[in-house]
Amino acid sequence: MKKSFSIVLMILLGLSLIGACSSKEKKPVPQEAMLTKEAFRIAEKLKDAYLQGDRSVFKTYCTRKGYLKIISSIKEFDHATLSFKPEWVDIDREKLILYIRWEGSWKANGRYYSEKGLTAFQYRLSPLRLDDILRNNPFSYPR
Repeated sequence: MKKSFSIVLMILLGLSLIGACSSKEKKPVPQEAMLTKEAFRIAEKLKDAYLQGDRSVFKTYCTRKGYLKIISSIKEFDHATLSFKPEWVDIDREKLILYIRWEGSWKANGRYYSEKGLTAFQYRLSPLRLDDILRNNPFSYPR
């Protein structure tokens, strides 16, 4: 009787140790991951504002330089679609650069246009705001 009780006790102790070791602790999300997620969220907000023709949104999510970059590049269109896919991010003390693959189609003056490319959105940190578009600006179409 003592022997079977000891075996059952050892099995229960072993199972409780296994359960204690396998519990998943939540690790804190790195600051870089949170910044990247927020930068892409802002890029999506800017894209949606561009498609809807709501220029007031640009002032909320851009520095003055970024705002002027977007506003000065927008061309007139009747209808457009634009999709973003994050590709890469570089972060240093002063800025974040988010590389985004994009694909879009536009209808303007009865003609259809399709383009795709890789853009680099440069953000100023603290607060996170779009400061520049370094390459292949998706807001400058149709050409």
